Amino acid sequence: MKNLLFLFCLLPFWLFSQTEIKSDSLNLKDSQGIYFDDYDNIYLYNARSFSFTKYDTLGQKTAQQMLPRPFRAQAINNPLNIVFFSENTQEIKLTDANLNDIQNIRLSENFNFIKSVYIEDQQSLWLLDDSSKKLIQYNYRNNKIVNSFPFYQNMEDILDMLVFENKVYLLKKNSFLVLNLRGEILDKIELNLPTKLKRENETILVFTKPELIQYSTDKKVKKLSYKQDSEIVDKNKSGFLVRSKNKLYLYKPES
Repeated sequence: MKNLLFLFCLLPFWLFSQTEIKSDSLNLKDSQGIYFDDYDNIYLYNARSFSFTKYDTLGQKTAQQMLPRPFRAQAINNPLNIVFFSENTQEIKLTDANLNDIQNIRLSENFNFIKSVYIEDQQSLWLLDDSSKKLIQYNYRNNKIVNSFPFYQNMEDILDMLVFENKVYLLKKNSFLVLNLRGEILDKIELNLPTKLKRENETILVFTKPELIQYSTDKKVKKLSYKQDSEIVDKNKSGFLVRSKNKLYLYKPES
């Protein structure tokens, strides 16, 4: 593994405009996941009711999906294609901008036991098959395996996965791994309380409760944090979404 260049930054939020997302219906206490798309829509996953709710920046509810069982949502960039995965039931659910179901993919019909998934575009997805120890590229529109690679990597404790330019990015309970398509580790960063991965152009965003890590393809690593007891929960092309003392704030650069 090559040496990584680390940069540590305290975000200068005084250069950003701050908007508090106010709403009585915005219940952050039971929210296990908070998401933010490129159109400033906010999504909350309630772990108790299995509800996934969409809000605008005024805190008004615009859509809701009552999930039948626990699912994990993939980071949201395109609100027209929202991805959910259930490891327990081996199922992928795709919804539209109104959180209406588009497609359900039952992985158990074609695969052994899938540990993690990443949907790349409107027709292909990547699967980590723990039983066969393979990384599989699968066209779910045509029900066809495009590529399959032996992937001899421990698949325990995987929280999230992302594939970009022939590299696999894995988020585990205590680390962030960069691997080639055969599971060989290229880089590794130890983490504290990681939550999810997201791609922004050529940069992989690694969200943890203490900080946001920006990992670039040239192996530069920038660590961003806000103030104590605050968490950068998501980022889109125009700003940051911060959770602080059970409130949500949207920060955008001053024009």
